[in-house]
Amino acid sequence: MDIGTSRLALRTRNAWEALDLGVRLWAERKGLYAALWATYSLPLLLLLSLLFWRAPWWAGVLLWWLKPAFEAPILKVLSEQVFTPPPSYRQCMAATWRLLWRPRLLGDLTWRRLGWRRSLLLPVTVLEGLNGRAHQLRRDELARYGGGAGAWLSFFGIHFEAILTYGLLIVGYWLWFGSPVQDALVESAMSMKQAAETMSTLMQLLQQDDALWLYHVYNLLYALVLCFWGPIYVAAGFGLYLHARTLSEAWDVRLAARRLAARLGHPLAALAAVCLGFALLLPATPVHAETLPDVQQVDNSREAVLTQPPFAHLKDKRNYCWRSCTKTETDKKDRPSTQPAAVPTAPFALFNMVLYALAGLVLLGVIALLVYWWRQSRGLSQVQVAEAPETLFGLAITPQSLPADVPTQVLHLWQQQDARAAMSLLYRASLAQLPRRYGIALRDSNTEGEVLQRVRQSAAGLAAYWQRLTHAWLQQAYAHRSSSEVEVIQLCDQYRRYFVHNTLPENTTATRTQSASTREAQP
Repeated sequence: MDIGTSRLALRTRNAWEALDLGVRLWAERKGLYAALWATYSLPLLLLLSLLFWRAPWWAGVLLWWLKPAFEAPILKVLSEQVFTPPPSYRQCMAATWRLLWRPRLLGDLTWRRLGWRRSLLLPVTVLEGLNGRAHQLRRDELARYGGGAGAWLSFFGIHFEAILTYGLLIVGYWLWFGSPVQDALVESAMSMKQAAETMSTLMQLLQQDDALWLYHVYNLLYALVLCFWGPIYVAAGFGLYLHARTLSEAWDVRLAARRLAARLGHPLAALAAVCLGFALLLPATPVHAETLPDVQQVDNSREAVLTQPPFAHLKDKRNYCWRSCTKTETDKKDRPSTQPAAVPTAPFALFNMVLYALAGLVLLGVIALLVYWWRQSRGLSQVQVAEAPETLFGLAITPQSLPADVPTQVLHLWQQQDARAAMSLLYRASLAQLPRRYGIALRDSNTEGEVLQRVRQSAAGLAAYWQRLTHAWLQQAYAHRSSSEVEVIQLCDQYRRYFVHNTLPENTTATRTQSASTREAQP
């Protein structure tokens, strides 16, 4: 397939993000996938229920066992959705109904049916069409990158199907017979008696000959649950399959190389054409044919060179003897000597090894001291200047997005009854100061709690201010409760003291204090 036309961002991500990517594909047309699954599975359930009317549990087991037959059409539509939006329901039906009895379906229903990584390996069978040794090699390769997540997806899916099915069955029982929990709360004295009567009634209902309809209801509920969960399972496994192929085949690197070639391809092609044109204009010089050397002579020369050092290869042969091994004189003559004339004895060899080890340790110590000195004198201040993201929590924290006088603007917004804008400005202005003044590295994925934890670890003197600011911002942003005017004024005063007047807190970390004193001591 042409990965350059993909609608997805094929990049390096972890396995759980890959599962979420597949779910996002399903969410784009979830109604279509539920309709496709229902169209293929519900008629089969009706047929199985008629065939096994007196044994409905066999209908449920067969419906569960035949799930791979319904997963292939869903996977086919998902694979096309990667490149183009999915077509209509009618077009999907016309393009996928033949997959119900596709090749290699027998393997999916027999020896591959109970595999924990079935969601990951289903595209190998359906989309790539591999079987035999090729399928095994492909399976082992993809399992290195997503086998664990695929197994956890199957483990979660088994329990999720059971929870939803039994949950719907219990809700239906409550709607029909009433809730025993509610009855027990209303009449607590009769709770044990009512529970026993309810259980007895339920058991009698299940043991009656006309109670088969309850099992058929369970099968119907399970089929409806599969209409919802089945496409999600296939989509999550397909996202994991794309993730595994991205890592194993370096799709992200190939896409980056294509973009680079597209950006630089036209000037290089023009330059190559000009150079080729100039080369064709040059006059050709006559060249006489050279006599080829004798082939046998070349072979003899090659063999003579390869039998001499350093090309001669020696083979070590290990013999296991009962007590001792003695070598004959012939073996000693045939084996060329690979050692110099003067070989150091064992004590001197051990002494040389100790000297080399000590020299290596001394060299490592010197390198470590140089790195430590560089970090203390110059490097620490450069390392601590962390790159700040442009946005955090959806808030712009670049210097260009902030006013010149932040506290004054905050108080102005507060007086205009715009409390959310005021707290947002104060919070993002404070966020913008952390990487530049205190070297606290932030990422766009950090939460408010993670930022507070980083402040406590790297700039303890700001912890009290940041605790109050975070609490005020969370109350305003999520609880829609404004702080008092006195608290806002105090926060603005603390912002001026820490970030405008450059008054460092008393309890900042020792690392920042030492780096600041080092810079002041330099001429």
